[in-house]
Amino acid sequence: MTGVAACEPRALAALAHALGAADDRQLVAAMALIDTIPVRAAIDELLGGVRPRLWQLRPPRKLSLRRVLTVPVEALLADPAVCVPGGVRMPRTLLPALFAVTEPALPPQLRDDAEQQCRVLTTADIGEVHRLGRRLWPAAAAAMRQALLDPRATNRALAARSVDGSAFNDHGETITALLGCGEHLAEALLPIDGEGRDPGSAAAPHRAMLLRAAETGWVEFRAIASSFLLRAPSPDTVVRLIAQARLSLRRPALLEVVEDVVASLSHELGSLPEPAGNATDPVPDARPERRSEIALRLAMILGELAGQGARLEALAAETGQALVRQFAATLDNAVLAPLEALHPAGRASGDAVAAIEAAARASRRMEVAGRAMGRAASFAVALAGARARLIALARRSTAMADPSGAIALPDLVRLVEILSGPDAALAMIEELAAEA
Repeated sequence: MTGVAACEPRALAALAHALGAADDRQLVAAMALIDTIPVRAAIDELLGGVRPRLWQLRPPRKLSLRRVLTVPVEALLADPAVCVPGGVRMPRTLLPALFAVTEPALPPQLRDDAEQQCRVLTTADIGEVHRLGRRLWPAAAAAMRQALLDPRATNRALAARSVDGSAFNDHGETITALLGCGEHLAEALLPIDGEGRDPGSAAAPHRAMLLRAAETGWVEFRAIASSFLLRAPSPDTVVRLIAQARLSLRRPALLEVVEDVVASLSHELGSLPEPAGNATDPVPDARPERRSEIALRLAMILGELAGQGARLEALAAETGQALVRQFAATLDNAVLAPLEALHPAGRASGDAVAAIEAAARASRRMEVAGRAMGRAASFAVALAGARARLIALARRSTAMADPSGAIALPDLVRLVEILSGPDAALAMIEELAAEA
């Protein structure tokens, strides 16, 4: 595997693209091989585009001391391009510094025991992750507090190990707060029987954690509330819990964390590069899934915030505009352009058609979220244009009845159904039949 870790940037980029285009089953299967790559930087580059999917899929991965240590901060980690100064999210590049500070400070017996137990465990062993974390996270939090007492000495120690401490310095207090409540965070965010915990459940710890953190201090409250908003399966419920804490504690400023998370997600949505159509490579861009996930999360959060202030209204307007642009680009370049590139040959692999359909489903989820944000008219225009292009392809098809793998009429009708529903698909069939 050293060859994989040391391969040229173009080869590594090709592998990352292949991972992004893989379906869920293929991605889960690939993780067992990827985890054998010994160079951490190579793994980070490979997984950068699929981390949101991995969080949803939760494929079992080899457990390690570092994976356990990362659990409390994982929800706020993101690609450096997504992170902005003063924002709620932290760049994943701070992890080497986190490990350099905490690992040597762990009691040797605790560290050795944890590493020994991790050798026979995977991330699917949630109970063991909790059990190990109950001992590791408090010790790591204590190491962080000690490191923050003398930042200059800490930075000198990091520099001596050739570790960049800049991102770590910016987020040290947040990391310390998250590690300090790691046990409760893990209970709130780690799945139970494969499902994320409902924040509104009476047995869920979310409400109590938010109230306790609000009374402790802003840094801890912001870190915990942001983690819930970014990762809980029902972020709208988290907004309601924050609103309740705001009223019961008489602290209007608590709602600012929701604004910060909306701003962060909106920034990510707007900064995602538009997918570029490529006639020589018909596999769609892997980012539509992430766009749709952001859009749905934003729609759920913003749906709870009507009339909550000028900043949120402005953020909602900016988010809606960004979503319309991303939707149109995704629909054009990840669905229609690859389809039109495949069509002249009259043949296509099942994988290519399935990839286009996956992008179409992601586009539909973006459209549903956009309608919830009041952008129905803009999405209707884009969908009407897509339907017209699909009908034009059907009219030009020379292989509608060819069962050997062509882009045939059933494929085109299915895409219309995915994008606009069964009534639109039936109308397309009737229109083509009338012309015939």
